[in-house]
Amino acid sequence: MVLSLSLFLPCKDKLTKEAFMSHFTIKLRQILHKTRDEWAKFAIREMEIPPNTIAKFYGYKSSCDLEQILKQDKNDANSDICSTPCARSLTSDVSKTTIFD
Repeated sequence: MVLSLSLFLPCKDKLTKEAFMSHFTIKLRQILHKTRDEWAKFAIREMEIPPNTIAKFYGYKSSCDLEQILKQDKNDANSDICSTPCARSLTSDVSKTTIFD
């Protein structure tokens, strides 16, 4: 699909093509991630495909990322991590950092 910038940028608009493309790319990425999450939820709930399979083929870093998205959908933003493999993978990814007050 090829889009012409002239369709999106009126002559009087002060946006440069670079600024427009940056904004357009960000919005497109947000839409694609939302669509990916919706398809992943559908595949798991309706088609009963295992989350590990969906995570692998839909480009999630791990099934833990996908679990968190599903939990957020169910329990809003207040869900806790309750699966041991998920918690283990999250803690193993944390690099050694020092926190200063």
